Amino acid sequence: MVLNKLKVKVKYLLWLRDKAGIESEEYILDNRISLSKLIENIIKNHSQLSKYLNNVFEDKNPIIVLVNGVKRPSNYMLRDGDEIVFMPPVSGG
Repeated sequence: MVLNKLKVKVKYLLWLRDKAGIESEEYILDNRISLSKLIENIIKNHSQLSKYLNNVFEDKNPIIVLVNGVKRPSNYMLRDGDEIVFMPPVSGG
């Protein structure tokens, strides 16, 4: 692995997968990067997700962001091997 870089896996669940056009992807990032900076990168690569991921950490946004299965704040510093999952609200009946 390249020094000062880390690799994370990003997964999109349910209808977010359809919006992104992919189920998952990997990012190689600078070693000291926050979850919010990763989301900025994702929005740059997938502009169609911007309306869902902008302000994702505000209470009114129903998208859940998990890192290794745990809800983390926007300033969480990512680590090599982290798995980030974007989970939209489930609807139906």
